Amino acid sequence: MLSHEKYNDVKSTESHRLQLLSMLHKAVSDPAIELVTARLNSSDRGFLRIKSRLNRLINYRLRYLEIAATSPPLRWAWPSRVLKGKTFWGSKLYLPNKDLDAVFLWALTVCWGCYAPDGPELGLTRFFIKMLTPRDVFYDIGASYGFYTFLAAELITEGEIHAFEPNERVFYWLKRNCHYPHVILNNCALTNKSGQGMLFMPSNHSGAGSLRQELAVKRRLRRAQIPVQLTTLDEYVQKHRSPTIIKMDVEGAEQLVIEGGQKYLRENAPIIAMEVHGGQPFEHFTKLAVQSLVALGFQPYRLNPFGNVEKVDLQFLENLISKNDTLENMIFCRPNSGRI
Repeated sequence: MLSHEKYNDVKSTESHRLQLLSMLHKAVSDPAIELVTARLNSSDRGFLRIKSRLNRLINYRLRYLEIAATSPPLRWAWPSRVLKGKTFWGSKLYLPNKDLDAVFLWALTVCWGCYAPDGPELGLTRFFIKMLTPRDVFYDIGASYGFYTFLAAELITEGEIHAFEPNERVFYWLKRNCHYPHVILNNCALTNKSGQGMLFMPSNHSGAGSLRQELAVKRRLRRAQIPVQLTTLDEYVQKHRSPTIIKMDVEGAEQLVIEGGQKYLRENAPIIAMEVHGGQPFEHFTKLAVQSLVALGFQPYRLNPFGNVEKVDLQFLENLISKNDTLENMIFCRPNSGRI
């Protein structure tokens, strides 16, 4: 039987969880949005064409931004200044207006307080709200500006959050926005080796940065080479609390993270949320990462927009990855973990 104090802690956690879900639902259920969505769901051919284009813009926005990110006229069309956004739970975000990924995040937080009113990020947001517990240890690998880092910090009160962001400029804003004492920020990349490496990325499109040079070349981006610090998951967990939940979004370098964490992943059962890219140039690298996790005994699950999961097999995943413009967040978990 739970003690009175323990019961109150559990009750408080569940209350906060329900409150966050309610706030998220309110943020993405604006009547104006619902009206447009209902109209776009009609059988009118013109609106069906508009709906298709809007869906592509929302779900594959970074690919549409790649040309803009390398365009000097747009890049210098506005002066540098700080953009002020706010998450759906009320946390302030200060972002630079010289990075198109930051501008996009700012615009979305101004409208909805989260990444999008639908699509894969909404499902992942709801999944974390439902899944995270006060004692979890959350690793945000590829933290960017910290949306998921700070969301986890709202629900994890006795555990820790470890954020990894190798880009020094992005890390500055991640650190500036962080006011949680149990969040540990790391200005480095998790990969398959330690030391120093190169991050290949456009100067004002941080979300397209990758440790894989071949990806940067194939995407034909005007890119800069930024020296970054590297370490491995296996080395990091020797000195820090090991993760119970991992979010991994590293633009095609997921397999490198898995290689550097073979020992830990073989002996433990964290829940892993991994971004899955389909089509060229990501298909080959994504398949390697998925196959490695399955070989380590992790079962893949597909997320729906409500944050619920559905078990799928490796063949389904490989077929999904072979499709162009696939971009989803998949969940991987050992069958005996007891949490899914």
